[in-house]
Amino acid sequence: MKEQHDGESRQAREERERLDVELKRAHEQNLEILSHTHDLRQRFSSSLAILKAYKDRLHAQEARRTQQEQAAQDLQDELEKTRAELDRARQRNATSDAQASAARLQRLLDIQDQRHRPGKVDTVDEAVQIDVPHRTVSLSPMPRRSRSPGGAVQRDVSPPEP
Repeated sequence: MKEQHDGESRQAREERERLDVELKRAHEQNLEILSHTHDLRQRFSSSLAILKAYKDRLHAQEARRTQQEQAAQDLQDELEKTRAELDRARQRNATSDAQASAARLQRLLDIQDQRHRPGKVDTVDEAVQIDVPHRTVSLSPMPRRSRSPGGAVQRDVSPPEP
């Protein structure tokens, strides 16, 4: 009986040692899994922050592009309105002052068109002559600078002398 008891005791000890080894191995695996999970969580958080910054930058670029497109559309609409006014001023029943203003406006539109095209504008100081049934109006180039003592740049906005 004692031998049987010693045999069972030895068997129980071996079983306990085997379970202790398995428990230790399972504990080490759990620590590795926790470490790996922590590393993955940090990488995910970092990637998420990068994606959020990228998304914010894309939204800002989209907003700027939309704003620029709206500004370009507003300028295009204003140009269309100005050209429509110019066309109305060119009609036969328009007065010579209106036609002189239309010619000046056309020159300004031409200058504006040249600014939006690549290349250099050679000159914009050409005299313009408009024939009206009852008289002829000549427009000379607009003065660029005044000779005033202040030396400030002033534009001649008065209608031309007939």
